[in-house]
Amino acid sequence: MRFFVRNAILCLAFLSGLLAFVLPGSAAEIVKYRNDHYGCTLKIDGVIQKGDADKFAALITDLSRTDDFYLSLDRSGSRNLPWTDKTAKARERHHRICLNSKGGSYVEALKMVDIITDQFGTVIERGNRCESACAILFMAGSFASESDVGTIPDRYLHALGKLGFHAPDLLVPEGDYARDTVSKAYRLAISSISSLHAKSSQLRFGRDLFQAFLKTSPEDMFYIQTTGQAAIWKIDIVGTVYPANLSAIEASRACQNLSMYMDQFGDVIGSGVTKEPYYLNPNLASWPKKRPYFPTVKSEKQQNGDVSYELEGYRQEGASTCSFNFKTKSIDLLPRALGLNGSASMDGGGYGSWLGLLPYHLFPFDTALVSIAATRDGIVEIREMPQIAVTENSKTKGTCRVVSRGRLTDEEPCERHRYSFVDQTLQEEATSSYEWPSGNKTVVSQKPNNAGIQINGSPAGWPEDNLKPSILKSWYEWGDCTLNKRSGNVFCFQEVL
Repeated sequence: MRFFVRNAILCLAFLSGLLAFVLPGSAAEIVKYRNDHYGCTLKIDGVIQKGDADKFAALITDLSRTDDFYLSLDRSGSRNLPWTDKTAKARERHHRICLNSKGGSYVEALKMVDIITDQFGTVIERGNRCESACAILFMAGSFASESDVGTIPDRYLHALGKLGFHAPDLLVPEGDYARDTVSKAYRLAISSISSLHAKSSQLRFGRDLFQAFLKTSPEDMFYIQTTGQAAIWKIDIVGTVYPANLSAIEASRACQNLSMYMDQFGDVIGSGVTKEPYYLNPNLASWPKKRPYFPTVKSEKQQNGDVSYELEGYRQEGASTCSFNFKTKSIDLLPRALGLNGSASMDGGGYGSWLGLLPYHLFPFDTALVSIAATRDGIVEIREMPQIAVTENSKTKGTCRVVSRGRLTDEEPCERHRYSFVDQTLQEEATSSYEWPSGNKTVVSQKPNNAGIQINGSPAGWPEDNLKPSILKSWYEWGDCTLNKRSGNVFCFQEVL
């Protein structure tokens, strides 16, 4: 009995996987499988149990003796990929595993990770789920490029599939245990987490995702739900609609996806976008506490179905340029479910400075994956996109003041409603409406293309120092101040901190 209890306490598993484990007939099936649409030649379906790693390895060894295992895959989706020749050949030979599992043994999953890494890609098909221990298998999907690029992630989640993470659970049966027994169980738990962390760099397991994985209790589940989460953590989304228009807005989204991806995996930081960890709340706006950064268009080219942009102002001090290219004619080649449609690259090089693009990269970062799912696989479905991108929609309380001929004539509490957006050329238009207690409003607007600033429809600008009251050393003491060039009055709004 003592031997059983000691081994039971040392057993690590994901809670959801354990619950499924005790159900009769719920063990994982690891079988030969064929889905040419996603390139799957194997499938793992069910709860991961002790011994599955050996069963998995034995199946691969057995199948590798037959030529049809390597010749069965329809590789039409591999053409036109923008890799080096060696990398393309590696991808051409590559196989994928379709996954459908609620979890299981964490320790067994770590063993299977070693088999999958560099050898197999992973796919979660429409309507399937991969949770808990299965999510670790999914992140292992990759292939060796046979070039200096090294290991390349190869993992695909259908927009209507589910990918969920949570921390492993230490299963402790009822009973009293000696300090040494509990201590050993704790050390094993830490060792197992450490083993995954050691593999995280090779698996391109983003640091924020790893933190979310550890912070989510075994009773809960953290799901990948938005395009932003998927892009930043290199979880490619398939089975989506295509955007009907390709403007600088879509190009900027792809480039910002690349920049955030570099922050997760590269050596350089400073993307020009908020550093607010995206995993904290998938329902947050793209930039929850900071106005988004938009670059400037350096060049634009459209030729033979190719749309290209060069956008300036990324990374540290805005010194980097992002090159965007998307092949609209490649849509005609579908079904080509896993073929890339374009690329975004950041000057300066280094790992992570290139990103292969799929349609989901072009949607706003807080777009729910289920909202862009195509009605069925293997078809081309086009969806109209908004012609603007909202950059701010906020309300702020503060103090409004009016200065006339150097004298303060009005000072009252008020509320600012700021709304701004960029158009298809990345020109920003902003309107700030200030509501006084009386219900009257002062409106300050900034038009694109150097059209200037207006206040209540009159030309406006920054007030000169000779117009300020004597009690002020600088207009900055009263926040944002705007001169009405027609009346000569100065309006100021000071935010309440």
